[in-house]
Amino acid sequence: MINDATRHFISLHRNDDVRMLALKGAANDVDMPMALQQIQGWQTARTKLPSWAECAGIVFPPHLSMEQCSSELTARYKASLIAERLKAGEETAAHTSSRDGYSVVDLTGGFGIDFFFIAQACEGIYPGCGAVYVEQQSHLCTMAEHNFRALALEAEVKNCDSIAFLQNMPHAYMVMVDPARRSSSGAKVVMLGDCAPNILEICRLMLSKAHMVVVKLSPMLDWHLAVEQINEAAGRTVVSEVHVVAVKNECKELLMVMQGQHDGTPPTMTCANHDGAGWQLMSYRQDETAVLTTIADVTGTVGSVLLEPNAAVMKAGCFALLCERYGVRALATNSHLFIAAGGEGGGILPWHHFPGRALRIVAVSKMNKRELGEALKGIDRANVAVRNFPMGADALRKKLHLKDGGTTFVYGTTAMVKGKPANIVIVAEQMAR
Repeated sequence: MINDATRHFISLHRNDDVRMLALKGAANDVDMPMALQQIQGWQTARTKLPSWAECAGIVFPPHLSMEQCSSELTARYKASLIAERLKAGEETAAHTSSRDGYSVVDLTGGFGIDFFFIAQACEGIYPGCGAVYVEQQSHLCTMAEHNFRALALEAEVKNCDSIAFLQNMPHAYMVMVDPARRSSSGAKVVMLGDCAPNILEICRLMLSKAHMVVVKLSPMLDWHLAVEQINEAAGRTVVSEVHVVAVKNECKELLMVMQGQHDGTPPTMTCANHDGAGWQLMSYRQDETAVLTTIADVTGTVGSVLLEPNAAVMKAGCFALLCERYGVRALATNSHLFIAAGGEGGGILPWHHFPGRALRIVAVSKMNKRELGEALKGIDRANVAVRNFPMGADALRKKLHLKDGGTTFVYGTTAMVKGKPANIVIVAEQMAR
């Protein structure tokens, strides 16, 4: 795919500034557009796909595809999820294989990141698992075949229409699909019915062909509506799991797990956020209910712990359950900030496992000049955020004359102050747990 002169040029310049390289001429036989694409792709992969970046011979797609593809972190999360289900259903998988069926089929292969890690994990549990990558764009299939060989992955690559393949394929243990979220004109779309393939139209077919279907969806989607639409399209309750996946407090994707033999119970919700050190996980059944009755009064809370849920929990919206499970109190019904006792006495308290950021409250102020001046004394830089507050974060930062950044956090929010709701500012410092 890449000639020797171009490959040599890439190896010499892969740490260089791509924009500066583009302004320079290249020697004969160097495919400069390809070289620049590979250098830029490798530089992105160093942080997004580190194990691929370390593998010699990987060919990277254009920049937009690199930006849109899954990260290694989220791909490994899906691989772990699917491998666990495969292991639990090993007898089913073995039976599938004995009938010349497949174990893992990705109907929308793309660059192949998700497929590679899923197939690799499943191969480790069930050798010869029958992993199949399906993609209708021939250049992506060529790239996938090349990269899978470089990565020593044995897999079938099928260059064909995904629905046509689905209609004629033998039974599989698991089918995965990541519908394209762009219209024919290139505009971004979010709703299930606007994506391609339209999973509402093919969900019954997928479930007739596989024990389990995993659908990757936009993090912007209303997951409640998606569950309802998929179950309605299937004619019965088939969504067994919903995963909200975030990395460094940014929601990246929604995963819906569908099973044709599901017992009809509400799905299990999993909020997963990778904070840079590891995954924070919180799981519960969708029908688990809790009533938000533990409203805190911020009077006298200096020295207490302020807790901010991570992005995955915020997306799931299980705020009342947080109070019940982690022994915390909400600041207000819609503020989505929580408070707990300091707990310096030793031992692990429930809030130590809270899925989010923990901060020590150093000051609480009403919105008057005197109190604000006292609370922010000596502080000229802070991370400003608002929750259930009548102005945006930028407007609050400007009002408080603060620069962005530093280790101090300033929250504008609504809370109870001596039994009455009030707009307040909380000043806090991040703490270790």
